[in-house]
Amino acid sequence: HECKIMGSMPFMYSCSNKVNILVQQCGVANAWVIPSDYLRNYPGPITKDDPPNADIVFYMCQEILDSDPNPYAAANTFAHELAHVIQGGFGHSFNTMTEGGATWLEGPLLNLPPRPMVYAWGFQDWNRILAAHIYANTKELNARKFYQIHGMFLAYLSQPALLGDHCASALQNYQTFDSTHSPFGRNTYDYYLQHIGSGQPNEFVPIRVNVSSTSFAFADALLNYRVALAAQCI
Repeated sequence: HECKIMGSMPFMYSCSNKVNILVQQCGVANAWVIPSDYLRNYPGPITKDDPPNADIVFYMCQEILDSDPNPYAAANTFAHELAHVIQGGFGHSFNTMTEGGATWLEGPLLNLPPRPMVYAWGFQDWNRILAAHIYANTKELNARKFYQIHGMFLAYLSQPALLGDHCASALQNYQTFDSTHSPFGRNTYDYYLQHIGSGQPNEFVPIRVNVSSTSFAFADALLNYRVALAAQCI
């Protein structure tokens, strides 16, 4: 289901069509994937001359398995990291939307409950969220708050009446910036959100970002998103 929605791009670069799971003692309860493993020869594929780790390897820390005997926790982590595998297949990039997309996948996209808002130093109260937090991309200053914010925003946008699963997935897969601390940019939001209710376009037409007005696609979507959240809490 993940590949049907998000794409199967990375598998064309690797030696196998499977995800290899390496369980190891890490000294910390965590898990990760390294796109440079399977993108070693990007845009070319891995060959027989490459080292053993030059494939799709999911590094799972033994500490995660030891800390929670519930297999759902490990499966949830796996879903999140597999999202990163797929995202990596679309190029080298990592920012707020990358984590937001994986958080969206681990919950709503798999028809599972969303990640709790207070998880991983998140917000205690939705009312403390400002529109500016959508742009925040400094993990040192903003912890992991953007995981839940973007994940729930994508869950909202993935409704059939808005962008739907495939267009919401494209929004978080095709990214503009590569630098660690560069903002994701409103232009990507505006491009996809202008097509709400009109279906997938047949050709790409660049847009000019409107900076002279408070009425634009992204602002409208954020306002409607906030209203939707408030309606669910009443």
